[in-house]
Formats: sequence, structure tokens, C-alpha cells
Amino acid sequence: MGQNVTIAGASYPDVPALDVPKTGGGTARFVDTADDTVTPATLKSGVTAHDASGAQITGTLDTTPPKESDINFWDFDGTLLYAWTLAELATKTELPPLPSHDGLICQGWNWTLQDIKDAGRELDIGALYITDDGKTRLYVDVDTETWDDFVLNYWQGTKSGTTVDWGDGTTPEAINDWSYIEHRHVYASSGPYVITMSVKEGAKMDLGNGSSGRMLIANGTKDSGRCSMLRKVEVGARVRSTTSQCFFSCCRLESISLPQTTKVETWTTFYECTQLRVFIAADMDVLQRTFYNCANLRVIATPKGTTQAKGDNYDIAYTAVRLANFDMIDAYAAQSIERVYIKAVNGQVGGFSACNALLEVTIPADATTFVASAFQGDNALRRVTCLGDIASIPAQVFQRCYPLRFVDLTHCTAVPTLANVNAFDQTHAQLEIRVPASLADAWKAATNWSSLADHIVGV
Repeated sequence: MGQNVTIAGASYPDVPALDVPKTGGGTARFVDTADDTVTPATLKSGVTAHDASGAQITGTLDTTPPKESDINFWDFDGTLLYAWTLAELATKTELPPLPSHDGLICQGWNWTLQDIKDAGRELDIGALYITDDGKTRLYVDVDTETWDDFVLNYWQGTKSGTTVDWGDGTTPEAINDWSYIEHRHVYASSGPYVITMSVKEGAKMDLGNGSSGRMLIANGTKDSGRCSMLRKVEVGARVRSTTSQCFFSCCRLESISLPQTTKVETWTTFYECTQLRVFIAADMDVLQRTFYNCANLRVIATPKGTTQAKGDNYDIAYTAVRLANFDMIDAYAAQSIERVYIKAVNGQVGGFSACNALLEVTIPADATTFVASAFQGDNALRRVTCLGDIASIPAQVFQRCYPLRFVDLTHCTAVPTLANVNAFDQTHAQLEIRVPASLADAWKAATNWSSLADHIVGV
């Protein structure tokens, strides 16, 4: 049982263990020797105390922050919580403990353990939260010298379904209308405020829409209609989705917590959110410039089955993302991405040029060709593995991939058409193009391939 302790005039009731400040600096550890819960595992590594018998023990609790590995578990604020190797994954029978925050309830991870094991590859997993009061909170820093008024855009399916408390002591407001709402407010003074949106039972609400699509903007005459005041978003119950362009150019947005039931729409949703570090979702549409120029974005923890949209190759351009969970169709000018999971469209792979950090690429089994210049200028690329029967290789596909050392074409059943020898121009001097041994001679004699005969290796 604990004891009531008074130290330097401060009362500490029912204390089993306590770190006490010393007069000369530092702390001392007080432990109630009647408390049999004190064990080495409950004390930080190197800390000494006494157990229930009075014997001195030394703590073994490891508080070293984890380092990124194959399977990484992230908090919505960018904190790496746990990290597993693929070998460790094979031994796991349950997911790690869920994190907790005041004001939020963690609903779980956005992948199941079985889905992680079935994927069998590097992944980023994220924690999903709902607010403890069911309300949606927007944390803003208001500068009345540059903003005349706020325009809060949202959709509601029920008249007066959403009540907005602007956080400045004014009376909360509910608009007696439905569909797309533009809710305006003028702050009397600058400072930090929390805008709280409450959705009544039975109603639904979408963040965004309105005339601009953006959730929170100025009156359009200041700040070029871009939101430089939003810092953090906590999404509550009854928010159906965040719509296209919802957080467009929220250049100070650092974090957003999303519940399991909120769907993230596509098309520039987080366009130029330059301070956003981690993004975690449970339900997400295909990606189209969703994260364009999110300069500090390192992690995109999307749910299982997310696939990039065809026709827009700037999804993660100019970000710090080094891996994306989703299968990618293209990633032109992705400056930091090191590894991609490629999806072929009608048998074609392409659009990964100028990815200056890309190290290795695996071409899926259903791919038969590439777009022209598909990996041109990927000046870190060192290995390409093709799992399918490649029928043709257009011009400039691997041009200026200076460290490219191995290209595996051993799954080919015939010699592919090579449009131009410049497909392999300015690659490693000892480049090996690995082909089926039975086709090696025919490969070396084929049009344009003959110029690369010294690099063709039958295996």
C-alpha cells in the first residue's frame, strides 16, 4: 500500500514510487517498500529502487525511441511509435498497443495484422482517432491585420444540422439551410482560437465544398484565398468526408486526425500543405495531386487497396515521402521516394522519370512495355526486376540512370523490340541485362540489341 508523504511543503498522497527533486538539482527515487508492483521492467533502464522485500533493483525499461524499419506504426502527429522488421512481423500474433491523447479516442490502426502479413512488404501503418466529444475542432491562429473574415465551407444534409462555435465567446451559430454552406465570421482580435463544429444526431456533414471547395479561406481579397491560419484538425463523428481541395494550400497545417468513418476525396485535397508531416486515412479515393508540393510530408499511411489515379503524375512530387503504401501508376519528379509499388495500366508502365532518390524497381507481371522515357534521369536507380513478359522497350526508358547495374528480363519468352539503343544510354559501365540463357544469342543479334551485346548475360 502507498504512503502519504510531505516533501518541501508539498503533499504526495498514497505514493508507491516517486521521482523527487533534490535541492542541488536532479531527482531522487522514493519507493514504498510495501508495494510489490515495483519491478525492473517498471523502471527506466539504469534507475535503481527497492522492491517489496527492500532489496535494491535496477530498472530495465527501454525508453529508446524506435528507428524506422520495414513495418512502421505512426501517430497522427508524426511520432514513430513502433517498428518491426519483416522477420519480426512473421512472429507477431497481435498489433502493438494503441496510443492515447487527451481529447481523442484511438479507434485502431488503419491496417489489420492479417492484411499486413498478406502484403508481405514494407508498409506504413497509422493510428485512427475520433474526438472524445464527437465534435470537429479546427485550431487556428487569427491575424486580424491580414484577414477580414473567415469563410468556413461545409456541406450539411439537414437544416441547422451543424452548429459552429468560433471559440471567441460569441454565441454558437447554426445555419437554417442545407446543401453547401458558406459560414462567415469576423474575429475582434488576433490570437489562437479553436473552432468547434457539432453535428446533431442523425445528420451528416462534409468538410469543404462551397464555391471554392476549400474548407477554410479568407474573404478572397486577402491571402489570395489561401489558408495560412489553420494549424491542426481533429475530426469528430458524423463527418462523412473531406472533399476535394478541402485543405488546399493550408500552408501551416501540421496534423490532422481522422476517424475510421471519414473518407478522403481526391484532387488537390492537401495541395501545398507544406508543414504536413504524416497523413493517415482509413478510407481514401484515388490520388490526383492530393499531396502536390507537401514539402515536409514524409509518410502517407493509406489503407489497403488504395490505388493511384491514372493521368496525373504529380501526386507526391516535391515531398519528403520515401515510400507510399499504394500502388503507383506514375510519380514524375518525386524527389525523395526510394521505393515504389508499380501498377501497370493496359500492360504499360511509366511516368517515373526524374525520381532522383529511387533505388530499386520491380515491374509487375502484367506489364509488357513502358512509356517512353519511363525512368529517364533516375540517377540513383541501380536495379530493375521485370516479373512479366516484356514485349517492347521504347526509347530513353533508362537513359541517364547512371548507377543502373542490373536489369532482369529473364521472364521474357521472346526477344523484346528495342526502339533505340538510347534506352540504356548513360548507365553503369558494367551494366548486366540478364536474359534467359536459351535466348541470349538471339538477343545479342537482334536489332539495336546487338549494340548492347557486351552487356547481355544469359542466366
